[in-house]
Amino acid sequence: MKRFCGVLVVAGFALMVSACGGGGGGESKSAAITQPGPGPGDQANYFPLGIGNTWEYQGVQTANNQGAVDYHRSATVTGTRAVNGVTATVVKVSSSLDEPTFDTYFYKVGNGIFSYGNSEASDTMTSQIGPYPELLFPVTGGTSFIQYSKAGLDSGVDLDGDGLREKVSVSATASVAGFETVSLAIGTFPSAARVVETISYTFTLSSNGQSVAATERNEVHLASGVGIIKQSQSVSVPAANYTATSTEELSGYLVDGQGKGVLGRRTLSAGVATADSDIYSPGEPSVAFDGTNFLVVSRRVANAAGTIVGTIVTPSNTVVGSFDIGAGSNSTGVAFGAGNYLLAFSRDGQIVLNRVTPAGVVLDGTGIALPSQSTSNFGPVVAFDGTNFLVVWQQFTGEYDLQGALVSPSGQILKQFSVFAAPGEQVEPAIAFDGTNYLAVWRDTRSGSGPSADTDITGVRIGTDGTVLDPAGIAISRAPGVQGSPVLSFNRGQYLAVWKDLRNGGSAIYGTRIATDGTVLDPGGIAIDTSHSAVYSPTVAPFGTNFVVAWRVGDYSPPAGVYGARISPNGQVVSLATSGAIFPISGSSTEYASRFVNPVIATGAGNSLIAWINNREVSGTSKDLESALLYPF
Repeated sequence: MKRFCGVLVVAGFALMVSACGGGGGGESKSAAITQPGPGPGDQANYFPLGIGNTWEYQGVQTANNQGAVDYHRSATVTGTRAVNGVTATVVKVSSSLDEPTFDTYFYKVGNGIFSYGNSEASDTMTSQIGPYPELLFPVTGGTSFIQYSKAGLDSGVDLDGDGLREKVSVSATASVAGFETVSLAIGTFPSAARVVETISYTFTLSSNGQSVAATERNEVHLASGVGIIKQSQSVSVPAANYTATSTEELSGYLVDGQGKGVLGRRTLSAGVATADSDIYSPGEPSVAFDGTNFLVVSRRVANAAGTIVGTIVTPSNTVVGSFDIGAGSNSTGVAFGAGNYLLAFSRDGQIVLNRVTPAGVVLDGTGIALPSQSTSNFGPVVAFDGTNFLVVWQQFTGEYDLQGALVSPSGQILKQFSVFAAPGEQVEPAIAFDGTNYLAVWRDTRSGSGPSADTDITGVRIGTDGTVLDPAGIAISRAPGVQGSPVLSFNRGQYLAVWKDLRNGGSAIYGTRIATDGTVLDPGGIAIDTSHSAVYSPTVAPFGTNFVVAWRVGDYSPPAGVYGARISPNGQVVSLATSGAIFPISGSSTEYASRFVNPVIATGAGNSLIAWINNREVSGTSKDLESALLYPF
């Protein structure tokens, strides 16, 4: 809800721009500043201020044609408080830019929405200007009004370095330029009000009386029932030959219980490992949904010892609690069924199972070890068929092959069997259930081995009794080069397998749909991301009528981060109105030597939770388990 405000350094001058307020529109009968009073109210609900409403924006800033800086900003309605004799609504604002989190205060009455200031310590001007109108009701095209006009204000800054803070005169006028259809990545918004605000500043230097003028133009689009969906700012200081611009677009929102798009990053667990460049410490998390909450399973590493940890997370991305499960390695699998979660992980080269209740009670003590003649068992994955669980993992007996076990909801091991054994290595399994059978997919090196070999994606169907239905295997991808890191999901009658693909030299994300009879529906593969030069670690889940795929791009510098795309039931990558088909989920890290790695995703009742590791690498810091929410759009 808060637009742009801050301090710009201009040719040696520190210039405060925008009084941390906003622009609105409406009709004024005179040049007098409108005060709160009776009126028709916010009939179109351009400012939905219900407690808990949240907005997330992706933005970019430039200054004097320098390199663009990407960022994200979020705003959440947190409650009310008394401000200057009114009960104002509190909106908390935070961003990935180097600026503190603060509260802004709005008062909505019959004739408009009014700014009553903010808690930002560096903003000394708003308290001298407000309260002032942000938007007047009714919202009528072609109308305008004066927001504020003040002279001789304390600017809060010393522009000329003489130890005295300059005085400033500032005036702002807002107008409703019209109503437009606005298409963004998360959807199209008809009849959005376009509001234009112009602000003029005149600073008087205390050292010599010289005037320094600056102008600011803000353009805001507001959608009925949603709020601000798009905004831009341009600042000009002619005397310093300086210009700066900022633009923001809505990337996600949760308004009055209705959500769309990506909602902001949150730390689920801090300090999960000491900072270093090892992206496998603490390793890849796993996540499942129990009908009420998500369970994120990860590791905490301290003094070289790894502990498996469960974190219960609500669909609003709030942590309910965390609990230790036991010692284990950096790869886990989890699924929910018959009232409890089943976890699988490797400990000392053995696959260990443990059941956990939705409340976080560990039912099997130190765990149930699966019998094995090998001491090298890793990479377990888990799925549930409505009656029992299937666990699949890679086992080393001279070469890696795939093993499976059927496990009852009581933790009884019903059957162990070979899923697939062949020359070369069968590794990195993924499984899903279609209502009748399971499908397992993996990276297969029968046509070669080693990091530069021609490896493929293979699969088999498995019956609920543990019978392997395709003993020769299903050729899912036989493209040239390396295919690896496969993941799998089932939605609305078909599977989607996704993997990292090096068929064209550089890395890419590819996928294919697979029918329940094992038919590969896209033999040449679906090209999901071929535009980034380095991609890693895909993950996939159902997403409304589509699938959602997420993956890691790059390492440290933009466009590094976690990205996503939607795949439709007919195998098309769903295009977005403004930015192709790929959308940012995490944004790029603003920290030095920090990269977001190992994303995983699960879908709940109305949204999806995606989690990843913030892999900090600067000595003295630590790594965090982070997350974001995705709502179908």
